[in-house]
Amino acid sequence: MKKSIQTRTYGIYGILFTAVILLIAIAINLLFSLLPDSVKKIDLSTEKLSEVSEEAKKHLEDNLDSEVNVYLVAEAGMEDLSVTEFLKNLSGVGKYISFTTLDPTVKRSFIENLTGESPDELSDNTIIIFGEKYKSVKIIAPETLYTYEAFVVNTESEAFESYGEYSYREFVSVYSSMTDYFESGYAYYETKFGGETALISAIDYVITDPENMPKVYFTTMHGETAATQTLADLLELSNMPADWITLSKALPDDAGVIVMNVPITDISESEADILENYLKSGGKLVLTSSHTHISSLKNLLSLLEKYGMSPDAKELHESNSAYYYPGYTHFILPGTDMLSQLYGVENHYFLTSSSHAIKVNKETEGISHTILLQTTNSAYYQNEESGEKSENAQYSIAVSALSSDGGEIIWFASPNILTDEDNSLTGGGNYSYFSAILGALCAKDNVSFASKLLEEDVLTISSGQASFWAVILIAIIPSVFLICGIITVRKRRKGRA
Repeated sequence: MKKSIQTRTYGIYGILFTAVILLIAIAINLLFSLLPDSVKKIDLSTEKLSEVSEEAKKHLEDNLDSEVNVYLVAEAGMEDLSVTEFLKNLSGVGKYISFTTLDPTVKRSFIENLTGESPDELSDNTIIIFGEKYKSVKIIAPETLYTYEAFVVNTESEAFESYGEYSYREFVSVYSSMTDYFESGYAYYETKFGGETALISAIDYVITDPENMPKVYFTTMHGETAATQTLADLLELSNMPADWITLSKALPDDAGVIVMNVPITDISESEADILENYLKSGGKLVLTSSHTHISSLKNLLSLLEKYGMSPDAKELHESNSAYYYPGYTHFILPGTDMLSQLYGVENHYFLTSSSHAIKVNKETEGISHTILLQTTNSAYYQNEESGEKSENAQYSIAVSALSSDGGEIIWFASPNILTDEDNSLTGGGNYSYFSAILGALCAKDNVSFASKLLEEDVLTISSGQASFWAVILIAIIPSVFLICGIITVRKRRKGRA
């Protein structure tokens, strides 16, 4: 009887103990479920793809002061897992960012009301950023979240060298121009996740007062070359949306910078007056020019002379092989130390093909000049008909002229700096520098974070190594456990006997 009571007591204690352990486990699980994903999930990838960088966290802590809603538009099961995990971790930074996945088949009307666009026009994994304070919306296409770094074999060292890192649209252009290299194995590319820059820039956009959002206006009606879609996308990413304008009326108040991209016909006197008044009020003008047309633009030249600059309209060549594109002496690659110092872009070339010289009058009253780009002392002109060369000398091909009233003209004496072709030849350098310059003129900080390589390093072993490890893992180790088990069983049986 006593033994029966003890048995019951132990049984009750066992049940209570088990119940307590279960309750503790449930409580731990509930508490753990409340933790943010950045704590619950550990990113074991080499590049830490899903983690938000410390630089991005600091940027958000310093600038974010209102609610931001991040939405990932994708049908159930079609979500990009890398993007989803990154967005979850992004929502864990501070208290202002929330993240929700929207299935367009279920939340169709919500998406239409939020963006003004049909969900049918949005690809899976499109991201919508919405700022509560100004009711601003930014849509991020999925392809803009990735960058592509190309590598081309060096024929001398026979080693692959980086050719540049490109956005999707830039890379399409590069790949089409180098298809033979990629298909023959002389070039390859790596896909990287560059979404951190795009997302943080979009958050900056929706938390900024629209009235304080500067625009970049490209002039028209003078034969100017239109901005490429690649450049327009980059400016949009940098929160400096591009638009087009004529000079026939007063310039809008949100004109952060006016760009005249290779005009081939002159501006009128009244248009020159509009530009001059804009500059006197602290406006910024960026000009690119061609040696074949600049001399005929009398009214524009008159404005430039007031800022102490005039053209020497002959095509320049460079004789120092380290400063021109291989095989093309008129594809000049000037040193970029001054651009890097002023605008913070490094490790890029800047290609100024078919450029001409800019003469600077440093005695111009109220104007200070900065030489941004110049040739080496080995540059020269060449007569196209006779082939005769001038004496070697150094020439300025990009100059900043800043007036005492804050107006500034930056003149690039090359017609091709804003073409996709020249940009691709510098690994995206031309557009990177140009975007940074416009950002400085608009008094905007350059938001840029390092891209992360998607592909993990693969462990490569030889056939012999594979056979060796197969024998160990498939035969030897299981056999050892099996033998140990047999010996243990036999010992126990002998002990019972």
